[in-house]
Amino acid sequence: MPEPPAPARIRPASATLVGMGLWVAATMCETVMIGCVRIVSQDLHSLQVLFLRMFCGLLVLAPWFIRLGASGLRTTVFPLHALRSGLQIMAMTMWFASVPLVILADIAALSFLAPLFATAGAMLLLGERVGWRRGLALAVGFGGVLVIVRPGDSFNIGWGLLVGAAACWAGALLVIKRMARSETPASMTAWVTSLITPVLAIPAAFVWRDPSWAQWGLMMVAGCAGTFTHLLMAQAFRHAEASAVLPMDFSRMIWITLLGYMLFSETPTWHVWVGGALIFAAATYVTLREARLARSTKT
Repeated sequence: MPEPPAPARIRPASATLVGMGLWVAATMCETVMIGCVRIVSQDLHSLQVLFLRMFCGLLVLAPWFIRLGASGLRTTVFPLHALRSGLQIMAMTMWFASVPLVILADIAALSFLAPLFATAGAMLLLGERVGWRRGLALAVGFGGVLVIVRPGDSFNIGWGLLVGAAACWAGALLVIKRMARSETPASMTAWVTSLITPVLAIPAAFVWRDPSWAQWGLMMVAGCAGTFTHLLMAQAFRHAEASAVLPMDFSRMIWITLLGYMLFSETPTWHVWVGGALIFAAATYVTLREARLARSTKT
């Protein structure tokens, strides 16, 4: 999930197309990461896979951290960095645990929930006012969850883990919004990676199995793909408005579903497509509505 976009400014049509293309490329990188995680999760415990993903991502970012130096880690809000890291650890633990339990299309569809949970959290915890439009969007989005999980049918614990992961990630988004007032994206990235990786090493040690060279290679690919996902999303916001790039996020559903079909012979039912579309439409509307309201309060 990207950091909040920069304030809106007029951009030429060509730049908008570049931004949209960068966002689609980011969803493809994310699909590669998810595919690598699914393959490795067939043989290794999810806690170990999670640690390997973060460790390999840290190796990819290490040259940048060294160049950043100690000045990049200066902060006046360390407790918020720790809170965000804790929330992301819970989110990632549940997300990685769900990967072997559900089809990849479920992961794509339910991952759109995070902005909806963030809006609900801002209303309940921060006292932000949510009008009837966003309230209706929240209802539609959570209705999409019911379409996917189909209450009354056999319940998959993986669905519950994905919903829990989205809720924890939404909490992290609220913390990120608060830290963005004083912290730079570089500082936030450096702190969250540096805090999460050593913490995850502890539970991973209890379930550790020596990875094969092929598994190390897949996790390095996952680390690179995950890093490029965030970089491409950040660059997309530099070229285009959120209203242009966010609709491209639904391409994630297409790539991940194709990957599941080609590698794991997974065929999602219509419930996943309809529920995913409802969640995505609601999340996109809520995000764009919040951005529009934020611009109006500044003018």
